[in-house]
Amino acid sequence: MTTTNTPEKKTVKKTVPKKEAAKPEEANEVKAPTSLGMKHGKFIDYGYYMLSHIKEQLGDDFDLNAALDAAHTYDETWQDQLQFVDQFMNTQKDVRKSKRDYKQARKVADKKAAKEAEREEKKTAKDAERQAAKDAKKVEREAKKAEEKAAKEAAKEAEKANGTPVLSESAEKPKKKATKKAAKSEE
Repeated sequence: MTTTNTPEKKTVKKTVPKKEAAKPEEANEVKAPTSLGMKHGKFIDYGYYMLSHIKEQLGDDFDLNAALDAAHTYDETWQDQLQFVDQFMNTQKDVRKSKRDYKQARKVADKKAAKEAEREEKKTAKDAERQAAKDAKKVEREAKKAEEKAAKEAAKEAEKANGTPVLSESAEKPKKKATKKAAKSEE
């Protein structure tokens, strides 16, 4: 076997230095985050957006600063914000259930309020009908009294014109006391 030392056929093995074994301290080290992060930051941004929207709707009745403090919008450390958002994420199922229960309770309350309003409306209509009937009877009585008074006046005027004495109702119907006295004297 012959070997030729031609440059084309000569192969040189490159040696790659072996990696140094990773130090155990570096392998266990996890880089600590230095900010809130986008995922959690979006929740904080949405909280700010929602509270600002509520402030626009309610006006001066809503204390925006207190609400922003409660939503941890401007906390001194991002760790507090992270903890607040993580608390939501850990209780999201409970929040969803609570929201659903609130919606059901609100439906029941709305139905109850609608029934109560309907009852009140019926009661008001019935009271109005009763009052209208009372007013109609009152007007009818007053009209009847006015008619009788006008008839009496007309009769008096007619008798004055004819010269005959007019007997009033009181003259036609003797008083009760007078009737009783007459009955006693007859006995």
